[in-house]
Amino acid sequence: YDSDAMSSSYESYDEEEEDGKCQKMHHQWPSEEASMDLVKDARICAFLLRKKRFGQWIKLLCVIKDNKLLCYKSSKDQTPQMELTLSGCSIMHIPKDGKKKKHELKIVHQGADALVLAVHSKEQAEEWLKVTQ
Repeated sequence: YDSDAMSSSYESYDEEEEDGKCQKMHHQWPSEEASMDLVKDARICAFLLRKKRFGQWIKLLCVIKDNKLLCYKSSKDQTPQMELTLSGCSIMHIPKDGKKKKHELKIVHQGADALVLAVHSKEQAEEWLKVTQ
């Protein structure tokens, strides 16, 4: 029964994607236990890695909603760990170079430290750039 329950839940989320929620982002959709409110009106969402001060990476659920980037520690959280208004930000894609380096999105907001998010591919970076412009 478990496998049937899982497959039916995936089918229902596919139908939601066709509504335009997180469109074309099958591999990026948060886990099943995710609170649907977090991604309800999202323009795009994915689990991305955020670069911290000393080069460590932390996995966050990143959602763009109402011209804001919201980052949650887990898909079960109700309150974002970080919120950044995207107006006035410059966002650029830094392509992967070498085995250890990742494709990165660098978000610079005047008067604040740059935020660096690692994305899975060049295509994913382009999707995020499209949504944020």
